[in-house]
Amino acid sequence: SIELTKKVGRDNKETAELFKWEFDELRNALFNYLKQELSEPVPAGNSIVSLMPEWKRLDLQCLSFNYTNSIAVYLNGKDNRLCYNTDDSINTDVLIYRHGTLYNSKDACDNNPDDIVVGIDDSQVVEPLHSFLYKTQQCVQYPTDELVSTIESKEVYIIYGCSMGDTDKFYYKTLFNPKAINKCYIIYGFKNDGILNIQSVVRQFVGDLKMFESKNKVRFIDCSNVDCIQQTKDIIDSLLNKS
Repeated sequence: SIELTKKVGRDNKETAELFKWEFDELRNALFNYLKQELSEPVPAGNSIVSLMPEWKRLDLQCLSFNYTNSIAVYLNGKDNRLCYNTDDSINTDVLIYRHGTLYNSKDACDNNPDDIVVGIDDSQVVEPLHSFLYKTQQCVQYPTDELVSTIESKEVYIIYGCSMGDTDKFYYKTLFNPKAINKCYIIYGFKNDGILNIQSVVRQFVGDLKMFESKNKVRFIDCSNVDCIQQTKDIIDSLLNKS
C-alpha cells in the first residue's frame, strides 16, 4: 500500500479499486488453500495433540488467530459440544476466532472468504482509499474492547504457535503489560532459535525481561522437545495445587 501510494500518489481511485480487487482475490485464494490443506490428516508428531489434554485441565478459553477448526477438534474430543452453542454457532466463552473461521460448526458447515479477516492493524498507517486493508474494517466476530477486557482478566496465559508479528502487536501489548504482577505465562517456541525470537518480541513490550520474570511466572518451552509435555504437566500441577 505504501509503495503503491508513492508510485501513483494519494486518492487514485482507479488504482485503489484494482488493489481492492487483488486483495479480495488474495483472500479467496487463502481461503481455498486452507480448506484444501485441511483435507490432509494432522501429522502424528503434532505436539498440540499431546499438549491439549494438559491445557484442558485448566478452565480454558482459547483465542485463535487461525482460521481452521483444528483447535475446536482438539478441545471437543469425540462427542463434546464444548465449542458450540445449540444452534451450531461458536461458543465464545470457550473459543474466540479473532480473524474469523472457515467453518461455523462442528459439522464443518462452510463459511465463505468474506468470513475470514486478512490485513493490518490500526497502528499501521495507509491512505484512506486503502482502508479495506484494516482488519477492523472487515468481519470481526468479537469486539476489540471486549477482547482486551477478556485478555486482561486472565491470570494464566498459554501461547502456542504464535510468531507474535507486527500485524497482531495490539493484542500482545495487552497480553504483556509491563505492569503485570503474579501472572503465569507458558510460552512455546520451536527449538532454541524460535524461543530466542519470541523472547526478543516479548522484550519489546515489557522492557527488562528479567525484571518481568521476577514479578511473574514465565516459562519458555521448546515444543520440539519430548520433555515439553512433562514440563507442561509440572507447571499445571503447580497451578492447580496453588489454587
